[in-house]
Amino acid sequence: MGAIRPGPDRVPYQLDGGRQTASAIDEGARRAMHRMLAAVLTALAAAALAVGAGCGIVAALEVPPEQPNVPLVTFDRTGE
Repeated sequence: MGAIRPGPDRVPYQLDGGRQTASAIDEGARRAMHRMLAAVLTALAAAALAVGAGCGIVAALEVPPEQPNVPLVTFDRTGE
């Protein structure tokens, strides 16, 4: 029987008389679970950041400008 060659993203299996040992399979499952958990947490963080940014932009656009409603130039109407 030939040796099992791992791919770039696979865990090499430990061979014990031509069989895969449970520890190698458990290690592979553990690494896959860590990757899945990291991917899910990253997606949740990105979604929360997008929602927060969207709410912040909407809140900033709904605020009226804080400037006085006073004309810069006034004309004297004493001649009328």
